[in-house]
Amino acid sequence: MESQATTLVKRLHASRYAIFLPWIVCSLAAFFYFYELCLRVALGTMIPEVQSTLNISVGQIGIISAFYYYAYTPMQIAAGAVIDRVGPRKLLISMVLLCALGSVAFAMANDFILAAAAQFFIGFASAFAFIGVLKLASNWLPIKYFSLISGLTTSLGMIGAMLSNIIIAFLLRDMSWREVWYIFAAFGVMLMVVFYFFCVNRPAITKKVKNTTLQWGEIKADCVLMIKSPFFWVNAIIGGLLYFPTTSFASLWGIPYIMAVYGIDKIEASTIVSMIFFGWAVGGPMAGWLSANYIKKRTLLINGSLLALLLICLALLPIHFSPTMLSVILFLFGVASSVEVLVFEVAAKLFDGRSAGTVASLTNFILMLVCTVLQPVIGLFIDHNSSVSEFRFAMLIIPIGLFIAFLMSFFAYNEKNAE
Repeated sequence: MESQATTLVKRLHASRYAIFLPWIVCSLAAFFYFYELCLRVALGTMIPEVQSTLNISVGQIGIISAFYYYAYTPMQIAAGAVIDRVGPRKLLISMVLLCALGSVAFAMANDFILAAAAQFFIGFASAFAFIGVLKLASNWLPIKYFSLISGLTTSLGMIGAMLSNIIIAFLLRDMSWREVWYIFAAFGVMLMVVFYFFCVNRPAITKKVKNTTLQWGEIKADCVLMIKSPFFWVNAIIGGLLYFPTTSFASLWGIPYIMAVYGIDKIEASTIVSMIFFGWAVGGPMAGWLSANYIKKRTLLINGSLLALLLICLALLPIHFSPTMLSVILFLFGVASSVEVLVFEVAAKLFDGRSAGTVASLTNFILMLVCTVLQPVIGLFIDHNSSVSEFRFAMLIIPIGLFIAFLMSFFAYNEKNAE
């Protein structure tokens, strides 16, 4: 299995396209992140349909969604260490397949427990997507490209989320939500086949795994070093508070919120909310490029969190914006909050690029833990208070989190000391 992929990569190495090979490998892996983002946000576009079929409350929908993060978040601790030890190829192939199987399970769910279990397994498998890309990037590219790869991968994922919201809204007019999940499963199987033939750790690493992968003792020592660093915690929590609005508003509650506040249909609400993902798609690579060439990462984190705070406050004000104006506000909000991609390079530089998968996974663990804790809170408020004013009240947790991120950014790691 592995030798076939290695042979293909060797042929590319010997061709005139060799210079593009690192980017091809990382780009292919990034499509797993694209896929898992589609799965992550899908539930938010079909809340009424799932709620009606399974006969559950809005609060239970929030809990089902949270089960994705109950698996995804703790698995970040293990994912990076396992990838550092085993290599990304085998894990990416098997986890894409598990995502497809989880999609089938969700499509077949007939009660709250089975739906939550399916989301749990999808979250478990998805934990390896983003970390796998960063590990491949550390194998194939210099560390200076870390923010760029992180930004481009995030951009691709957000495009997936944006397209998922819009396409699902259209598909639900002609098919059931269960059929949509079967389509997701089929896409996952096709992606697994692509990984089977083209995803490889790297020829040198594939041949000498024992000599090039880290030992468990080294990984454990690096984990202890990270946990003891206050800069690591500040950096990861900032990332979590910047990403939380995307997991809560853009991925889950944004569509029903805009439908309730503005009285518009699902397709138009999905299009408006998708502007946040479009903003991330534009802003992620831009933040990586600016940090690599012109502006310090701490400065970008300070300004990005402040701008995101102001824009989300504007979007949540009791002012009836036109759909076009609201789309522009949410697009700019996505651009501003996309500075979150910088926290992964900051973490890598904190530890001189060692244990790249472990550093990225522990950072992502703290980041997603913030989202896991805060996201169900919004659902509980909405479940008990369905008026527009109380809907807005439930969303106040988002600007509060961004304000804390803004304050913490002043205490982020000063890269001057590392460069």
